[in-house]
Amino acid sequence: PNENDLSREPWERKAEHFKNLNLTIVSSSDWLAQKARESSLFKDLKIITIPTPIDVEVFEPTPKNMAANAFQLSADKKYILFAAVKISDKRKGFFYFREALSMLKDYDFDTTTVEILIFGQVQAADFDGLPFKVNILGRLSDLPTIARAYSAASVFVIPSLEDNLPNTVIESMACGTPVVGFKTGGIPEMIDHKITGYVADYKSSEDLAKGIYWTLFEADYQKLVTHSRQEILDNYAENVVAEKYKKVYKSMS
Repeated sequence: PNENDLSREPWERKAEHFKNLNLTIVSSSDWLAQKARESSLFKDLKIITIPTPIDVEVFEPTPKNMAANAFQLSADKKYILFAAVKISDKRKGFFYFREALSMLKDYDFDTTTVEILIFGQVQAADFDGLPFKVNILGRLSDLPTIARAYSAASVFVIPSLEDNLPNTVIESMACGTPVVGFKTGGIPEMIDHKITGYVADYKSSEDLAKGIYWTLFEADYQKLVTHSRQEILDNYAENVVAEKYKKVYKSMS
């Protein structure tokens, strides 16, 4: 609002041009679309949601015993996967993941059957003190290898405190691995609660632990696997997303 602010002039130029254009704003999530509707520049424009697509022939399920064997893991363990980039970034929620694991170990199950799986550019010391054995796969860049890592896991946990439509959730579900995450940003749009995973109360380590336990020991796990894969095929596959964009282009022609 300040006429001396550096952003004011470009805002005024955008506002002037936008009103003369037939613009449709495409967001990758309903959460981000709502943010656009609250924007002073976009609020009067047509705003729709089309998610980010994924190659479902690359990210596809691999039998868990085969996937585990590819990383020299035990096929009879349950693996909790965490993808680490920069755990010092508070928005990634590692603090809540660590707390949830501490709570999880007090649940009634054989803790030797559960291990942690980490991929990303991290140091082993970052995970000192976790109550379960930690297996670090390192930085993975080859997509088929990443897909096998998702398949080796029993559950993927994303404790992010801020996120739009994280690719890791789509990739995990495409590989048939259910996801547990907080109710924030676009994550609740991706995880169908107790159908393809578990949506935990925001910033609740206790509910995050509950969701991990439910996924591993209480849910009909095979249904979670099937529903996770089908959700991606129905809504995020490249051909599905392409058809949605074609409809947008045709509606504007």
